[in-house]
Amino acid sequence: MALDRLIAYATVALVTALAGDARAQLFVCTAPSGRTITADRPPPECADRPIRELRPDGSVRRLIEPPLTPEQRELYGKAFDTFATTLNSMQSSGLESVLAARRVIELAEQVPPASRGAVGADAEKILRLVREKSDAELDAMRLHVVGLE
Repeated sequence: MALDRLIAYATVALVTALAGDARAQLFVCTAPSGRTITADRPPPECADRPIRELRPDGSVRRLIEPPLTPEQRELYGKAFDTFATTLNSMQSSGLESVLAARRVIELAEQVPPASRGAVGADAEKILRLVREKSDAELDAMRLHVVGLE
């Protein structure tokens, strides 16, 4: 029990520390000239190129794809644009670190300890749906979530 509590408190400290660093955003892209551009917001020079948002440790948090070209828009149609827009907006939302830390402590203090536990309302809902729904139903829900039903 003491070890579980220690792990939970260490996790809280780590999540809190990472949350402080996560506020600093860094965007990197390669301009048409071949020059690497780094900025605290997506560089306008790379509006038609992929832009990487980096974490404080330098790893890629997400890749922001450029808008579709007219040829791509004609080829893929409105469905792909809807899908990409929805997914890009989802990437910028997330679970607040304090709430995540509280949930980790809750899970660590359970007796007997849970073999797995959801952190966040979305994760709880997803775990429940995976247990209750068929693959076909889950596929239909995925299309609904991204606006393609």
